[in-house]
Amino acid sequence: MATSSPFARPPPSNTQGAPPTTSVSDFLSVRSAPSVLAPSQSYAPFFKIVLQKRLKNMFILTAAAAVLALHVARFDPKELPGSLYNVLPALLFSPLAFLGALPIIVLRKQTITTSLPSTATRFSQLSSLRNPSTLPIFLAYLFGAISLSTSYIWCAGYTSRAPQLGVLSYHEGRGLYVLNERRIFLGLLHGFIAAYATVEHILSARSRVQFDEDASAPIPARLKAKATTRAPLAIRSVLVANALFFSSYILLRQPILKLVVTSFLGSWARPYLYTMLRSNAAYSFTLIARSLASSFLIFVVWEAAHVCFEVYATHPASVSHFSSNPNQCLISGLRSDDSYFQHFAYLELSTLTLTNPERRKNIFTDIKPDSARGAWAEISRESLKLVGTELQRAKGRGRVAAPPSAAAAPLAGAPSSPSSSPSVAIRNENVFKPTKKTFLDTLAASSTPSAAPSAVSSAISSSVSAATSRVPSIFQTGGSDVPTSAAPAPVATAVQAVVGFEEKLASWIPSAWSGSLFTRRPELVVGACVARRREVIWAIGALANLLCASLQEDPYGVAQHDIPKILEAFVRYLDVLDDLVKDLTASAERLPGWEKDETLKEITEQVAPLQLALRNGVREIVTEFEPFLSEFRFPTAIATRLQLLVDWG
Repeated sequence: MATSSPFARPPPSNTQGAPPTTSVSDFLSVRSAPSVLAPSQSYAPFFKIVLQKRLKNMFILTAAAAVLALHVARFDPKELPGSLYNVLPALLFSPLAFLGALPIIVLRKQTITTSLPSTATRFSQLSSLRNPSTLPIFLAYLFGAISLSTSYIWCAGYTSRAPQLGVLSYHEGRGLYVLNERRIFLGLLHGFIAAYATVEHILSARSRVQFDEDASAPIPARLKAKATTRAPLAIRSVLVANALFFSSYILLRQPILKLVVTSFLGSWARPYLYTMLRSNAAYSFTLIARSLASSFLIFVVWEAAHVCFEVYATHPASVSHFSSNPNQCLISGLRSDDSYFQHFAYLELSTLTLTNPERRKNIFTDIKPDSARGAWAEISRESLKLVGTELQRAKGRGRVAAPPSAAAAPLAGAPSSPSSSPSVAIRNENVFKPTKKTFLDTLAASSTPSAAPSAVSSAISSSVSAATSRVPSIFQTGGSDVPTSAAPAPVATAVQAVVGFEEKLASWIPSAWSGSLFTRRPELVVGACVARRREVIWAIGALANLLCASLQEDPYGVAQHDIPKILEAFVRYLDVLDDLVKDLTASAERLPGWEKDETLKEITEQVAPLQLALRNGVREIVTEFEPFLSEFRFPTAIATRLQLLVDWG
């Protein structure tokens, strides 16, 4: 038995020649069973094959960076000029240095995510260090620091012929062996660097992959751009970590040693520590140079691993054409539960619908013989579901409302009759063209009672409310009743608010000292409202590309009858984004100094491209189907917005 579908072809009795139309409520009220393979059986395995090939290149580049960093770090001015050309020690100990980058790559691979952190401030991120997920991160950095520290000590000792650098104790004479404070100092420093990198990993949300705005840039250009950006940050980490550790070591060294000698260790260990008390190795310029060089090696290798992973893990790839059924493979990617694979699926969909006429025609002609559902129906459905979800996220200022109950779904999605849901067509003439007033018009205007404007406003409000009820809950505000008057937009609370102990602590510490520690981060506040803006932009572009090409490439006309619901969804989302921009801008105006500037900058960079994509998508569809616009029916509010685009472009 064929499944009931809103995409069914019109009955033969319709001889008017007008394209069939359906509302957005019809589109989302029917939830048919998926007609494609599960994501784990189709799209994801193909993309994982591409990632495995990229992993080899990632290892090669990281190993090359480890060799170069180790050669620079073990540089000894006393051995000039031979130390400049002697690359044998770096090559000899480079496998151990590469082993220090391997845990970072494994960590990024296991914890990869595309979601924004839910914490609002730097302090709340620091408080999340108590979570159990922090321990694996610290262990990965600690293992990497141990490997890199060992490779540096052995390589530097081999180059400078100073065996005392690599031993824990050495013979001082007369049968006395003392601890090598240089080795202890470097070991403590590298352990501190592992803890410092763990905190930096959490504060920078390194588990989240950062996608570039320009997805068309080649891998070498992206590697160069990211390396140029991250190199100053690595140097800053080297200086900050060493400054913190040096100051702490100088202040705590002698009190801790005295406490250990007098209270914990027996007489057998005291000669080792007394020797350390006699001389303070922290003031040695040679040791300072060693610490800076080893820190440089560790941070450069780690940053190389991060940069290579970011580039290779986010570079786009087209994989659906490797499948025996490319459309099913692509649709399974759109339906994937992992937003990471969904990102690449929507990017591939946008690219092929713009540049590949054969794939577009294949999408239009891929129709199941026993059902009206096909590739176009599935692609448009998944794309509009994404648009609807992000619409709700923007309305909730970063929070997506729970889906409606099954009992209320048929009522919310049931199509309304023409008598209860007024709709209008879009006309091709200028509706703003002034008309000449007659005597009867002047007489009627002068005799209109004062209550007439309110009556007209009530009529328009009721008609818009009735038209809005045709749209399902995914494109409406949470709740079954649609208000007739616009409610004030909620305050922009996209991420967790500053409450509890953090709020009290922020009130105790002067703002001049706290800096940005208790300040809500603008990129999170704005980004949480448009968390999947890239996927939405690509989905909008794909729908617009397919609809505009359907006039020449769709032999069965399966796409034209979805034009009303797509335009309606675009316009409603654009209205929500306009309200969001007004709300965020008003909130930013109340912020002081740099917070205001950063918030306005984030609004321009994150929300404005989404608004532009919606306007361009609507404009392209309306322009392409301008001769047929009078055949479609839209709710009054939607038709008004579309009419403005027709008249004013």
